[in-house]
Amino acid sequence: VMMSSTAHAQTKVGDKLGGGVVISVSADGKTIVVAETKDQGSSDWNGATALIANAANHSDAGKQFTNWRLPSKEELALMYSLRTTIGGFSGSYWSITVGKGQVATFDFSTGKLNILPKSSICKIRSVRTI
Repeated sequence: VMMSSTAHAQTKVGDKLGGGVVISVSADGKTIVVAETKDQGSSDWNGATALIANAANHSDAGKQFTNWRLPSKEELALMYSLRTTIGGFSGSYWSITVGKGQVATFDFSTGKLNILPKSSICKIRSVRTI
């Protein structure tokens, strides 16, 4: 088996890395997405970016990084599958996936994807790509 020459060749889903827990690794090992280990708060969808941008809302490890963002609905599903490894989830979380004034959310109580208006209040758990 040939080993990748990237710095993250040994990284796997569930590892702690880059201020969070790895939720996906691309086939070539060059693109890794990590999820924050604590919520950044709750707000309507339009308020989510400000909560993510505030370092005080991040874990000690997460505070070192500034490229956190809302996850896609697919990334939220990955986070749900790793919810016990990542920890601290409860209720519904915003995604970046938007359509017709509504946003895809993921309910960690039921494991279901829902569509809610942007004015709803949901939790925020950010991700970053490294």
